[in-house]
Amino acid sequence: MPVESEQLQLQAVVVCESFSKSDDNQFELSSMFQTEKESQLNITIAGKSILQLLIERLASNGVTQVFLCYAQKSIHENCLKKMIEILEGKVQAELVHSNKFLSLGDIIRDLEARGKLKDHFLIADYDVITNIDIRDAIDQHRKRYKKNKLSVMTAILPTSLPPTNPIVASALQTFNVGLEPATNQIVWFSSQSGPSKMSIDLSVLNSFSEMTLITNLYDSGLWICSPDVAHLFEDNFDFQDMTQFVRGVLDNEEIMGQVIHAHSIEPNEFISHALQSFSQLQIISTMLLQRNIYPLVPEIIDKKFSLQPNGGTYIHQNSKVERSTSFFSQTIIGKYSSVGKGSSLKFSTIGENCKIGQNVCLFRCFIRDGVVIEDSCFLQNCFISSNSIIKENSKIKSGLCFIGQNCCIGPKCELSSSKILISSKNFENSLECTGNEMFGPEAIGYFYEMNIKELNERQYANLLNYEDLSKFIRLVENDDDISNVLESSGAFSDSDVDDIADDVGQMGVLDYHEVFVSEVQDSIERNANEGLSNIEDLILEINSSKFAYNTSLTDVVQCVTETVLNLNNKPSLLERKEWLANAQKNVNRFKKLLVHYCNVQASQLTAVLTIERMFNENPHLVPLSPNLFLFLYENDVIAEETFIQWSHSDPYDSPEAEWFDKSATRGKCKEFIEFMLQDDDEDED
Repeated sequence: MPVESEQLQLQAVVVCESFSKSDDNQFELSSMFQTEKESQLNITIAGKSILQLLIERLASNGVTQVFLCYAQKSIHENCLKKMIEILEGKVQAELVHSNKFLSLGDIIRDLEARGKLKDHFLIADYDVITNIDIRDAIDQHRKRYKKNKLSVMTAILPTSLPPTNPIVASALQTFNVGLEPATNQIVWFSSQSGPSKMSIDLSVLNSFSEMTLITNLYDSGLWICSPDVAHLFEDNFDFQDMTQFVRGVLDNEEIMGQVIHAHSIEPNEFISHALQSFSQLQIISTMLLQRNIYPLVPEIIDKKFSLQPNGGTYIHQNSKVERSTSFFSQTIIGKYSSVGKGSSLKFSTIGENCKIGQNVCLFRCFIRDGVVIEDSCFLQNCFISSNSIIKENSKIKSGLCFIGQNCCIGPKCELSSSKILISSKNFENSLECTGNEMFGPEAIGYFYEMNIKELNERQYANLLNYEDLSKFIRLVENDDDISNVLESSGAFSDSDVDDIADDVGQMGVLDYHEVFVSEVQDSIERNANEGLSNIEDLILEINSSKFAYNTSLTDVVQCVTETVLNLNNKPSLLERKEWLANAQKNVNRFKKLLVHYCNVQASQLTAVLTIERMFNENPHLVPLSPNLFLFLYENDVIAEETFIQWSHSDPYDSPEAEWFDKSATRGKCKEFIEFMLQDDDEDED
């Protein structure tokens, strides 16, 4: 538990510009927004902007005042003013603008000159996503400073790449750090990212009897600062960013005496930039859907999001999904959006007020608000900005595709390239889409593409390195491009090319919900085949899978209930009486397992809703619903109070709810519920 913080003001400086973004790759998100003259601060996940999620997280960690600092007034100011209104009553927020802001150093020096920074403060980039509780780190920082005024800063350092996916940090600035083990003081720092060799001055090794060297750390975008940090920035105009600040403090330690400490995050904690690349945004979105950065999960961000039973898909209550729509997994659909029948969505984010037509296939797409995608479109690795239109029968198969706001392509447009940018603005070396057959007769916008051959020599060399697959997949995100690049290089044999392409494919984001369901099913089937050897061991296996994949208890109950009832008992293949007999037999065999996970009324209600959905999706089984419910009641699996609560609850909602009768099971169970009510009255008497 974190130590109780001192009742002191804690300020935060949020940098709302992309000063540190590299210009090497003009297809990074920040560059696209520059082209579009649009604010990247508007990017939302689960209906909330990433900036709002950050500020709310800072407020929950004791921050009382936030300075939102920006340079591009025409682009960011309206968005930030709305943010001030949203945050009213939660935290004191103030806009700080200057056309002279060209770096973090300029911002800190300006705030110091205005007398804004009065105590310890945090520095955070606008796109930081985190679930860290930093109150303990802040308390330790303050105690060190109280004891030694030369302890000027604490750096939040993720000690390893996020375990969920190694690609998650591929777009971030990385560095190597030497720590003094006893105090976690940073004694050596290098921002070199990539070289296999590093140089450490002998004076560092002579000054400390022991040093822990940690390599390949990534910039978390969050720093805890003492009041002296502002003075140091003011006195040293060559300090432009945190890398230069840390290096400058360490270089002058013998003269000035200031020291910097590190705070390592816990294994279940996460912090990362979300908008330094499109692949970064994709993976952060998927991690949120996989509940890997709890409590940042859709149903907590917006209570109207509900988790569907088909693999990590969240649908807003005010959205509409047509019949026969198939959701593969890890997809979120925002409010007032609709999806037509026969569409397939995987690893995608759909914003608000979007219209997805029929037979549309989206794979790793980030769709912002107000986008229209007409029927029979196929889109892969696309970032589509607000109010754009993709006309029917259009196909984009790209390593990376950015489509700016108010653009239109199609109909019957086919684009395939390593990297594509379509913007509403005319820019250097762009090709006008209007009137060009390649983009469809109704196209609006300007087109630019970048092929692999245009990469500079350093980037191209990375493509030929087995150990750099993470950078490789960030540059080229489809198997065809991977094979073409490796084959044309002449550095690998045909079999090597196939092996590397397979390795890159395996590095993609896993569907952890499907993996969890598969593991639970395997565990239950194996236990049944072994003659129910030990239910306690089975429970331990399921719990291990639950914690390994960060799965909610609701998902566990749904999975266990459906697996037990359908074990060697598929509803679509059997007559209903045969299915019921098998289901009752399975309940008897796994009664102890069901009772374990349905030990409270909320879990029992989840189980009943799951069975209701299963009956409604298989209408020929509906007449047997009272029989099964009575069997569960008589065998003390589900209590009568739960059935009564179920009769008054909302019907189970799912993406397929449009094509089956959601009230069928309840209609058939009216007499059963009356029996439950009579039984309840007798108990009261």
